[in-house]
Amino acid sequence: MPVNINLCPLPASGESFLNAFLSDVLAELGYATDATLPPEEDRPRYQLKRPGMFTIDASVSNPGTGWIFLYRDLRDMAPLLAGGMIKIGEPTVPVGYRMEDAIEMVISHNLRIVVPPLISLLKECRGFSIHYEDLVADVQGTLLKALRHFGLAIDSSLIAKAIGRHHQKLQTLHDEAQRPGIYRQYFDVQTSNLFRIFLGKEQLTLGYHMDDLPAPPTPLAKGLSFFAKRRRPYYISAQDYRHSSAGIRCLHYLCHALNQLGEEAYIVNATSFNHRLHTPQLTSEIVHKHYLAGKHPIVVYPEVVEGNPLHIPSVARWLLNRPGHIGGTMDFNPSEEIFYFARWCLPAGMNGKILNFPSVDGEIFNNKNNSQDQSRSGVYYYANKYYASGGQLVPGITGEAISLGLEISLSPEDIAQILRTAEVLYCYELTSLIPEALSCGCPVLIVPSDYWTDHGDPGVFLNPGIELACSPNALAIAKAEVSLYRNFTPEQFNYYWWQVDRFIQTTQELTLPKKSTLKDFHSKDVIMEFWLIPREDRVKKSSIFTAFYEQIIPAETAGSSATPKNTSNTSNPLSNLTWLNKRKIFDQSCITASHNIAANWHSTPSICLFIRLAESEIPKLADTLDSLEHQLYANWTLDVFSTMLAPEAVRESSVLSWHTIKSLEDGVATIETIGAEAGHDWIIELPPGAILDPLYLWRLAEEINRHPDIKSFFVDDYILDEDGICTQLRLKPGVNIENLRSMDLAGPICVQQEAWIATGETRRSNGSPWFSKLLGIADKFGWASIKHIPDALITYQETFPTDPKACLMALLEDMQRKGSVGEIVPVSGKSWNIRYPLSATPMITIAILSRGQIDLLSRCLDSIIEKTSYLHLEILISLTNEENDPELDAWLIARQKIQPCIIRSVKSSTSGNNASRCNAAVKNSPHDFVLFIREEAVVIQEKWLEELLRTCLQRGIAAVSPCLIRPGSSLIENAGYELGLTGHIGSPYQGEAKLGDHGYLDGLRVARDVSALPSACMLVRKAAYLQAGGMDEIELGDHLACTDLCLKLRRNNQRLIFQPLATVVYEESIQFDIAGDITLKSHAMLDEAKALETFSKRWLSYAGGDPFFNPNLSLNQKTPTPENDYRAQWQYLPSNSPRFLARPLPNAQGIFRITSPLGALCKQGQASECIWPMEEDGRELSAPELLRLSPDSVIVQHYLNDKHLAALQAWNTAPSRPFVVYALDDLVSNLAKSNPFLKNVPANSRTRLKYALERCDRLVTSTNFLAETYQHFCTDIRIVPNRLEQEIWLPLKSRKQTSAKPRIGWAGGTTHQGDLALLKEVIEQTRGEADWIFFGMCPTEIRPLLVEYHPFTQFADYPAGLAALNLDIAVAPLAQLPFNQGKSNLRLLEYGILGIPVVCTDIDPYHNSPACRVTNTPEAWIEALRERIYDIEGRELEGAAMRKWVQQDFLLENHLEEWLSAHLGHN
Repeated sequence: MPVNINLCPLPASGESFLNAFLSDVLAELGYATDATLPPEEDRPRYQLKRPGMFTIDASVSNPGTGWIFLYRDLRDMAPLLAGGMIKIGEPTVPVGYRMEDAIEMVISHNLRIVVPPLISLLKECRGFSIHYEDLVADVQGTLLKALRHFGLAIDSSLIAKAIGRHHQKLQTLHDEAQRPGIYRQYFDVQTSNLFRIFLGKEQLTLGYHMDDLPAPPTPLAKGLSFFAKRRRPYYISAQDYRHSSAGIRCLHYLCHALNQLGEEAYIVNATSFNHRLHTPQLTSEIVHKHYLAGKHPIVVYPEVVEGNPLHIPSVARWLLNRPGHIGGTMDFNPSEEIFYFARWCLPAGMNGKILNFPSVDGEIFNNKNNSQDQSRSGVYYYANKYYASGGQLVPGITGEAISLGLEISLSPEDIAQILRTAEVLYCYELTSLIPEALSCGCPVLIVPSDYWTDHGDPGVFLNPGIELACSPNALAIAKAEVSLYRNFTPEQFNYYWWQVDRFIQTTQELTLPKKSTLKDFHSKDVIMEFWLIPREDRVKKSSIFTAFYEQIIPAETAGSSATPKNTSNTSNPLSNLTWLNKRKIFDQSCITASHNIAANWHSTPSICLFIRLAESEIPKLADTLDSLEHQLYANWTLDVFSTMLAPEAVRESSVLSWHTIKSLEDGVATIETIGAEAGHDWIIELPPGAILDPLYLWRLAEEINRHPDIKSFFVDDYILDEDGICTQLRLKPGVNIENLRSMDLAGPICVQQEAWIATGETRRSNGSPWFSKLLGIADKFGWASIKHIPDALITYQETFPTDPKACLMALLEDMQRKGSVGEIVPVSGKSWNIRYPLSATPMITIAILSRGQIDLLSRCLDSIIEKTSYLHLEILISLTNEENDPELDAWLIARQKIQPCIIRSVKSSTSGNNASRCNAAVKNSPHDFVLFIREEAVVIQEKWLEELLRTCLQRGIAAVSPCLIRPGSSLIENAGYELGLTGHIGSPYQGEAKLGDHGYLDGLRVARDVSALPSACMLVRKAAYLQAGGMDEIELGDHLACTDLCLKLRRNNQRLIFQPLATVVYEESIQFDIAGDITLKSHAMLDEAKALETFSKRWLSYAGGDPFFNPNLSLNQKTPTPENDYRAQWQYLPSNSPRFLARPLPNAQGIFRITSPLGALCKQGQASECIWPMEEDGRELSAPELLRLSPDSVIVQHYLNDKHLAALQAWNTAPSRPFVVYALDDLVSNLAKSNPFLKNVPANSRTRLKYALERCDRLVTSTNFLAETYQHFCTDIRIVPNRLEQEIWLPLKSRKQTSAKPRIGWAGGTTHQGDLALLKEVIEQTRGEADWIFFGMCPTEIRPLLVEYHPFTQFADYPAGLAALNLDIAVAPLAQLPFNQGKSNLRLLEYGILGIPVVCTDIDPYHNSPACRVTNTPEAWIEALRERIYDIEGRELEGAAMRKWVQQDFLLENHLEEWLSAHLGHN
């Protein structure tokens, strides 16, 4: 008997045709088919059995049953099924669903249901496989083979007739849309990877290949790199991590997954994290760094977050629940990219991509080795959001059950233990507890309700072990099937990673919105616009940007307070970038200046650069070579020493030589030989990868010419991270001997050839070879032969290439040569302290400086006796005769009796002050060393005195102080003084850093040379003290006497050291409130003022340039910070041109009077500038700052308020002060009442101006009227008219006669309200004859009369904007007021240069011009305008005359010498 035949087809493989054909043909052969039911028992049977629709049991492999398997290339099947699903509107496919998403669903779900069962049948059953592709190619042949396979004798004609009868169905197999290979138009790399994950094995099993699928992307295509990453970072908005919320966990998982894949992702808003996940917290510093790096972050919000609180332009929205269900809104921005956790999260009509994560930790939730699995007990339920929505428990179902809701605080492990023993879990809502329960072998029953109907997911019932609680035998069925539940297969895990990869690709390609598409200009849109600014312009907005994000994002990561605070400003990218951006190296003025300066050099030294190159450092060499190509100085050569042959890309030339050596260490001889060759004046050994500033070699050549006696130079440098952000700006503290010995601070040095040879062989190690060379030069020629160039001229990538081990070896060798080997005390990985040997144990006098405060004195004395381990000392309590306290005398006698050999007291003979106490102590000390310590101090270390003595015993050191800290807080009280810091003198970090902080360049942890030390605790050599003349107890006393002494010691070439290895607690004595004692208070204030005046006369000029404080650091802040308020051009481009420090107004007046002429002079190399525009709430320069800058002239404008007048007074009293010029362009003492700036001018402006001019050397005005008005305030007055920059104005063209009517216009700023009032009637009378146009200010009553109005624009755009008005006639009205009499002719100049004829008021500033001047009456104005409206030729001639007038006398570049002479002294 013939076998039964079953057709088992995969969808979209020709089933309709083949089923119809087989039914037809086999019926003729006596088979029972669906059309002949019921079947007859003795007849063979034909059936259609689709895979997945029947149970596969033993009967399928019955010898009496044959199978025909019909399938096609699974790749083609995916788009065909997806297109069909979209076409028929399958419930799982929403309207508008994209083809790519439907294909994903087919591959990951639909085909996974039907393909594995078919393959199982293929392996188990007797059958014949028909490939769709064969069927299309040869229908009759393929069918004949199939039937004969089962032993059926059939005539080919019968087959042909049957095919003919089903011709229409056959035609569909040949449709274009069904053709083989259709997948190619849909399968990109991403879809191909998904196909490999889910159907790769099945495709091969069915006999199909995948060779032509797009290959997985290369690392380069993915944007991955061995070097810097430039991809967009992710900010993921998530709450604190907690296991009870699957949504929150998924957000943290996403952050972890992105970082695992090499992306940069952060969590924002959370402060609690899962330590097992890589989920760094976003800080405002990180946001700031990304902003300055020019990056465009992608923010990920869950559906519960409304709007875009972080104001990031690129948003990905992840729907982890149905929007609006537990918060948030469904009103998402259309530009947001939507992702969803599960289909039920996606609202109707909304499209998105699935992003689904495993929500169950299989390490915790599993049923492995569960001894209680067969004896489960306990009923539990979960209801959270259901409760919140007002739902009630169903007593008949969960009446006795125990809650596992959020109100129960249990760990994941606790929950897993419960579920491993529970009989059943009832759930009223969707929750991650469902898969966790199933994974633990606990059945789950869903409690039906309206809430479940609205918010549940019917798809959960596809999982075994879960049933609807109201269905028959629900619990029994769930128990029977729960063992079949499988948490996650490898394919599923691969699918999850595939989804993350797609998420990355999709979001990284998000386009940025255009500024024009941003809606209302609210604050949030302002911040969003900042993200759209090009990288090079972002720093301008960084202060506002930073302030905003510091309000909404924490500055430090959670828990960071437990780590020591790093007070170093090297990690402040904004401060560093702002400072670097102020160096305008490629301005034409700089290039011109550099050439002019070089023309005056007496030599052009040849500079030879050496690089020792390891094989791995070839890419770094390319950076260095590139920077050398951009050097402004050309007399250099480069020698590369390497074990490799020169790469093909590196060709030897006249400036580049390549030396192949056996080893880098063995190449020393070659280096020495090359270094000694004739023609090399100076030598620099650089590390590979050093990027040289274009000015580097030029600046070295300039300094070599300026300082012919110097043997070696070193420069400042900075570090760039992978994003090009300056993370470390190393502004070094000059030739600070102790600091330079305590770390590889100097870096590469430029060495005179003679010194190079004289200091001996270069170190064999290529690690920091410059460090040993620096020590050698110092030993051979002295530290005075080394000079620091204070400008950051070398850049390093990632980190400074130092070799601490090599440096320490060189240091130890240097100390051995000197016969004094000390102990190295590590500070950080790159710095250390030197604990010098205690070569002697001299007697020391500890002088306690006391004002007779027994409580403090006793505490200080006790701490010294109890803590100090050094034995060779005496204690001298130094008081003054002013103290007449019997109790104090008795206390002193008692203490001296206890230890008569150690303690004694002395009283000075003069009035009591700190200086007299110090002098008395030194005078009465028989020993070589005296330690001053105030009675407010407390000793806390045993070895404190030894640490100070070890340092003070070194040659050339006169005094040393410990680190002074405040009691209780450990805040720094004194770490040595810097001259000019926050006044005349200040201690860095005072009250801003703590003991243990490293400070800028480790300045709080390593020993440093300083300019002054505090008498609060200072060990001093008696001989040096006396040689300097001691402290000035007459004029300085309690104020600055110790600083005065220190500066005298420094003048005597003695060194002063801050030694942080010793720490002493110190605080100023609490002062009594003396506000009510007028006499005492006035005496104290007078003493301090006199002392300050005396000190200023002696030292202020010196205080302006502390040799141990980089001149690029701010003197306005205690924590070392780059000076970003101003940057003098001469600091990085020194020249002999006049130096101008300018404080212009930030408006047109400042530009015309100062900025433009000074800029033009700089372009021609005739001046050097430091332009610092005034700010309303900005600060002023202190006298030390001014003296440090050392300009030739200072130019100020509008200095009228208290702050400005105080600055002028301070400058005026400073020694060697610069020439001060007051630039005036307005009658500031008589502003019109209508002037909007009147509110900014003090009512007593005339008196204030007089005070200011008395403290200036010259007044420069723009008009004769102003000069005459203020001639009694200043004897030296110059008049310099306003002029136009020809570079800006001459190229502009203003077209004439561009409309039917003449175009009459006015342009100007906001101070002309009163001037324009008289034009209203004029415009009303002429508007029919001419078109009126206003540009800038426009009174409300005039606006309706205009044809065009153009709001004022940025000043830089004003000239072009004025020309673009194409005016035929211009007007310049001015009310007849004293203020307007003082104005300049600037308005006429702007009109005139454009060839526009002008009608103006007949007033002083407009005299002597070709303009038509009229009286301020409507009749006069109307008459003059009508003359020009109707006389085209005449007005054209007037316009030409105006242009000629301006070109002859008012072009700036033709009168620069006049401006220069007026603003320089001695002219």
